[in-house]
Amino acid sequence: MVKDLARAGFIWTLAATLFLAACLPAVPASAPAPAPPASVVPKADSAEQASFPMTVTDAAGRQVTLQKAPERIISLAPSNTEILFAIGLGDRIVGVTTYCDYPEEAKTKPKIGGTATVNLELVVAAAPDLVLGTNTHAKKIVPELESKGLTAIVLDPGNMEDVLTAITQVGQITGRTKEAEAVVGQMKARIKEIEGKVATAKTTPRVFWEVTRELVTPAPTSFIGDMIIRAGGSNVVKDTSIKWPRISQEVVIASDPEVIIIGDHTEQVTPQEISGRPGWRVLSAVKAGRLVPVNPDLVNRAGPRVVDGFEMVARAIHPEVFP
Repeated sequence: MVKDLARAGFIWTLAATLFLAACLPAVPASAPAPAPPASVVPKADSAEQASFPMTVTDAAGRQVTLQKAPERIISLAPSNTEILFAIGLGDRIVGVTTYCDYPEEAKTKPKIGGTATVNLELVVAAAPDLVLGTNTHAKKIVPELESKGLTAIVLDPGNMEDVLTAITQVGQITGRTKEAEAVVGQMKARIKEIEGKVATAKTTPRVFWEVTRELVTPAPTSFIGDMIIRAGGSNVVKDTSIKWPRISQEVVIASDPEVIIIGDHTEQVTPQEISGRPGWRVLSAVKAGRLVPVNPDLVNRAGPRVVDGFEMVARAIHPEVFP
C-alpha cells in the first residue's frame, strides 16, 4: 500500500496526518469560496500579549521553552504556514516548504525543501528562532534541529477541535494571542453554523471517500473520517485500526454508498470515470449523480481553511440543508 500512496502523492499525508495537498482546479460550485488570506486579520496594538520566557508542551509531548517571541520563523508544512499568515505573522516567516502555496505571499518565501524532505542546511542557514514542524518531523528532524541549537515545536491536529487548539498555541508562542483568538472565534462560529444546519437533516447518507484509484479511503478515526461524521454522513468503512485502509471494489459495491467524495489531488479522477467502472453503475451514488470532487487543500491542511473544507463536505453530504 505504501507504494500506492507514494505514487498518489499522499503517503506523507498519512504519516503527518494530512499535511500535504497540492492545489486542484477550482472547487465545485456548491462549495464555499476559500477563506481570504489571513492578512485581513488586524494586528493587535500590544506587542506584549504573552510573557516570556514561556514553556509549552507540543503535540509530541515535548516541553519546549521559548526565551522571547520569535522573530524568524520557519514552517515545515503548508498547514503551519497558513496558520502563521492567519494570525498576521507573514513578515516573520523566513522559510517554507515547496508545497506552501497559500496565501499567495507564501509562494515568495524562501524554500527549505519538501515537507518530508527538509533540507537541514537551508534551515540552519536561515537562522530561525522557531521552527514549526509536524508529527512527520518529530522523530528525526526535530532532534537534529535541536542538536544544532534551534527551537522546534510540533503541531499534530487529529480533528477540527485540535486545529483550533493548534492555532491558539501558535498565537501563544509567538505573542499573537489576540489574533489567534480572533481567528479561532471566527472558525468556531462557522463550525457551529454548519453543524446546526446538518443537525436538521433527516438522513445519514452512506459515504465513500476516494483518496486514490487504488481505493485508499479514510477510516472514521482519521482527520477526514471525523469530518464525515460531523458533516452528517456514515462512513462505509467501519471497524479498522488503519487510518487509511485500502479496500476492494467488492466492499465498495456491497456498501452501496449514497455519496462518493473524490478527494485525490494527483490522479485527476473524474465522476465520469467512476460512473464507468465495471459494477459501479448500480451504486446509489452513481444513479443519483452524487459524485462530488473536493479541493484536497481545504480538507487535508489542518489550518484555518479547514472550515471551508468542512462546509464543502457538509454540502456534498447534505445539499438539502444548504440554500
